[in-house]
Amino acid sequence: MSDMRPKGIPVMLDGVERHILFSLNVIDNIQDQFDLSLEEVIDQLTDKRKSNQTLKLLLKTLLEDEIERKEYAREEHGLKRYTEKELGWLISQENVAEVMLAVLRAYGVSLPELEDDYPNQGGGTVSR
Repeated sequence: MSDMRPKGIPVMLDGVERHILFSLNVIDNIQDQFDLSLEEVIDQLTDKRKSNQTLKLLLKTLLEDEIERKEYAREEHGLKRYTEKELGWLISQENVAEVMLAVLRAYGVSLPELEDDYPNQGGGTVSR
């Protein structure tokens, strides 16, 4: 039997590959922290004044959730918990695009595929 647990999107931080996933717990935590919908929080990533703080808070929540998932599964992990300040030191102009892309990919992976919701979209034929 295969392991059906979601793995998350890999991102390298501090020389360690981490796996971020927008679980329901993460979504609830983020919406509570920001008092906004998840979509509104993701939109803040494009606001130059809010993007750095938003990225740090999102990443902190996602990394914390990864640790909690591993602890729940009783997996040995040795993963470090980071403060927002520490994450600010780990994210620089050199890797900000890579980290941002990983967060957006993780967000996108958690959304339903269009084909799942609309099976006849995109050139499907209609039988009469």
